[in-house]
Amino acid sequence: LREALEEQQAQNGMLVANNAKLQEAADAAEAAEAAAKLAGERQRAAEARAQAAEDTSAKVQERLATEERLRVHLHNLIQQLKGNIRVCVRVRPMLGDEATKAADCHELEQLSFPDDLSVEVSRAQATVTKTVAKKNLFTYDKTFNSEASQEMVFGEVSEFVQSAIDGKRVCVFCYGITGSGKTYTMGTDVGDLSTSATNDGAMPESAGIVPRTIKLLMDTLATDQSAQVTTTCLEVYNEQIRDLFSEKKKESKKQTQARECSMPGVESKESKSAAVLAAKKKKAEEEHKVDPKTGEISNLVAHSFGSSDRAALCSSLESALSGRSVSATNCNEVSSRSHTVLTI
Repeated sequence: LREALEEQQAQNGMLVANNAKLQEAADAAEAAEAAAKLAGERQRAAEARAQAAEDTSAKVQERLATEERLRVHLHNLIQQLKGNIRVCVRVRPMLGDEATKAADCHELEQLSFPDDLSVEVSRAQATVTKTVAKKNLFTYDKTFNSEASQEMVFGEVSEFVQSAIDGKRVCVFCYGITGSGKTYTMGTDVGDLSTSATNDGAMPESAGIVPRTIKLLMDTLATDQSAQVTTTCLEVYNEQIRDLFSEKKKESKKQTQARECSMPGVESKESKSAAVLAAKKKKAEEEHKVDPKTGEISNLVAHSFGSSDRAALCSSLESALSGRSVSATNCNEVSSRSHTVLTI
């Protein structure tokens, strides 16, 4: 009996231990169930927050799109109110001995700027009894006197960069007589583009419209790594279109000049030059045809650059612009003899 009692006590101890383990397992299962329930609630809450965030994001995107359309509309409205076609005038300072000559010239026009929109030109005019000043007032959309900086001039056209990004076609046309400062204003002289494309991004005070436009454009597109900037560069010389990006074109021009200089003949030089020009013009017209509806020119070499390749773009353009037709004048030793068209 004693042995049976001891055996029964041992079995009871084992049952108690097993019951304790079962209770622990039940408690663990209950805790796991509670944790799973809590995790489910948290997941549902997270899903709800994600859905709310997605809805908010969609609303924000829609609002941004609406405000972007409004910005474009207001920007275009401002440009239209200022004038889709604007005519500005810039007066450069006297250079070299021009000031000395002006002091000895009593018939030189005197310029004054009554406001930002007009220029008054006065010239001394002698009459029978006295000398009077004859004055003429010219009104423009904007005037820049001889003290206006390059940055001030660019400020007048910088809004066109945003218009171009918004999908508008924009053109800045610089016109003037030889020595009036067209190349300086546009910033396409030798070294202008490469100097402006420094590593630190600093813009020299002398930088003109073209390098400043490229910098502003690249800065605006900097967040879009997929953006591509494509450029073409041509000149119209003797009524012929020359693609300045085409190395073949540059070489053919040099070869043509060499043949013209080394081919003596019975015909006069004038008639031979006219014949050569006519042949070159015909060939150019066949190679580069102008679409009468869009104005686009066919078979132009185009170079593309990423939004971070400002230095490469400026270097490429400067190399192309170095092939322009130039010759010396009384005002400028390397005066451009052509109409240069740069498209970005």
